[in-house]
Amino acid sequence: MKQKIVTWLKKSLKTNKQYKFKRFLNPLDTVDPTLLLFLLTGLTYYVACLYKGSFQGYYGLPMQFAIIDLKSLSFILSSFFALLFFSYLYYLCFIGLFYFNNNLRLILSLWFVTPLATLHLYFYLIDRVGAESDLLLLRVSLMIVIIIFLLVGVLDLFGKNFATKVSTLGAILLVSTLYSLYLGEYEAKFKTSYLTTKIDDTSYVLIDTYNQKGIFSPINKKNNEIKPEFLFLELTSKDKLELKNIGPLKVMKNK
Repeated sequence: MKQKIVTWLKKSLKTNKQYKFKRFLNPLDTVDPTLLLFLLTGLTYYVACLYKGSFQGYYGLPMQFAIIDLKSLSFILSSFFALLFFSYLYYLCFIGLFYFNNNLRLILSLWFVTPLATLHLYFYLIDRVGAESDLLLLRVSLMIVIIIFLLVGVLDLFGKNFATKVSTLGAILLVSTLYSLYLGEYEAKFKTSYLTTKIDDTSYVLIDTYNQKGIFSPINKKNNEIKPEFLFLELTSKDKLELKNIGPLKVMKNK
């Protein structure tokens, strides 16, 4: 039995001449570091803006009010670099599969690496935004893992030429876009703690801030539903704001 397993592994594994793991450890190793730093800086602000716009968009605010503040920037930065770290781990796992022949590689990809990577990313996202189990979030996680797998396939077929570097940067951009859009939406969707106040017997919740002004929206406390109508008020020490755990908010649809 032991000899059969050894023979099966020898047949399944590629030789070092056929495939070298080291050549794909860094698909962007020949790109100028200054250019990479510039692209990474731009990408960071891009995903932060998308995250902020997606967060506010859940409540009905247009993209023009998406101003990046220190709190949102630190949140998206920590989340974004965690995603890059996990993505690189998945990338290395998929590269390891290319030591095997085509049939075994496909079996391991479909039934081992892809499900585990997807579930890992899915539970990380749930924990990050304090969300509940959601089918759409699972599909997003699967989509990100598939994009990473396809990138490995492109690199294996074409090697490290200019086109694959563009493909690598494109995959990073696509994954980052999906991640930031859904991260912002889901944080808003499952947020429970809000600052509340009363103005002329109407209850309002603080949605976000814009240019040192609070963005308030009226709330129906019976069903935790807010209207997509907004008041922009100066925040001062005289304002009576109470932090309340009122549960996830629903947004009333315009008729």
